[in-house]
Amino acid sequence: MKLLAVDSATAQLAVGVCDGTGEWRRDLLDHTAHAGRLPAVVHEVLTEAGIAARDLDGLIAGIGPGSFAGLRTGLGFLQAMAWALRIPIVTVGSLECMAATLLGHAGTKLAVPVLDARMGAVYLGGYRGAEDAPECVAAPEELAADEVSARIAGIRDVPERGIALGGNGLLLDGADALRDRAWAGFTPGLFPTAAILLAIGRRRFASGAAVDVDALRPLYVRDRVALTAAERAAGATLGIGAART
Repeated sequence: MKLLAVDSATAQLAVGVCDGTGEWRRDLLDHTAHAGRLPAVVHEVLTEAGIAARDLDGLIAGIGPGSFAGLRTGLGFLQAMAWALRIPIVTVGSLECMAATLLGHAGTKLAVPVLDARMGAVYLGGYRGAEDAPECVAAPEELAADEVSARIAGIRDVPERGIALGGNGLLLDGADALRDRAWAGFTPGLFPTAAILLAIGRRRFASGAAVDVDALRPLYVRDRVALTAAERAAGATLGIGAART
C-alpha cells in the first residue's frame, strides 16, 4: 500500500510515506506553528518518493494528545485529503507512537511517555507489548509536572530497570528528578517519529482498523486552554484536569 503518515501534535512534525518497497521520512523539530509548513513538507516527501497524492491508498493520522493548534492542523489536512481522494484512514496516538520507540530499549517491560503539556503539566501514559503494536495499560492523562516522580515511583509491578521513560515532559521542574536512576531507558528528547507512525499504521491497515473519516477526532486529554471573559472576571482559573467542554 502507498501510505502517507502525519503527526503534528508535538513540537516535532513527523511526515512519512511508504509504498511497500521503501520509506521516505521527515522528522522536523520546530517550535513554531506547523500550519505553514505541513503542505510543503508533505509535497516534498511525496515528490521524493515519486508518488502522486492521487495514487495514495490510505492515510495514517497522529491524533495526540498534544498541541490544540498542531492537532487541528494535521487532522484537518488529512481529513480533507481522505474526503477528496476517497481513501481510508487509521489513527495512532502520539503517546503510543513514543511508547513504541521506548519498547525497543533492551529489557523494557513498561514504556512511559511523558510529553510537555504546557501550563506546568504533562501528558503521560503506560504501554507494554511490541514496538509495532504497543498495548495501552494506563490511558493518557494530564498530570502536574511535580507529580510525575511520585506517580512513577508508585509503579509496583515493574522494577525501575524494566521501565523506559521518554519525552520532553521529563525536562520540566519536578519531573527532572527522575534522571539519575537505573531505568531501562531515559530519553528526554523523544517525540513521535515518521518511522514508527508508518510501522504502526501499516499494521492497523493490515488488521482492517480504518476509522470513519467523518468521525475522526483528536485525542484531547485537556479540553480547555482558555477561560471566557466572564470566567476571568469571576476569578476562575484553569488547573490540571480542568473540566471538559
